[in-house]
Amino acid sequence: MSGMDGAVVVQILTDADVARSCTASRAVRVMRQAIAAHAEGRLAAPPRAYTPLETGPMVYTAGGLRRRVHGVRIYDYAGSEQAVVVWNSETG
Repeated sequence: MSGMDGAVVVQILTDADVARSCTASRAVRVMRQAIAAHAEGRLAAPPRAYTPLETGPMVYTAGGLRRRVHGVRIYDYAGSEQAVVVWNSETG
């Protein structure tokens, strides 16, 4: 995100922030929109990539919705935290 002066603004959301804003009905609506976008060829969702580590594989998923957002998700199979980074496709 960019601020009024053109400076880059980063917004960090916690699990609690997401839980407050993500109702079941909203999740269902967004998933339906994502499935429709994929069927129309507007959603890029390539296969996951894996990097083997001593503690288990790191998993990378990436994708984007044409002209809206793109991002990456990084996690491992040990049940640890995840990093999800999303960019505005028009402004970066």
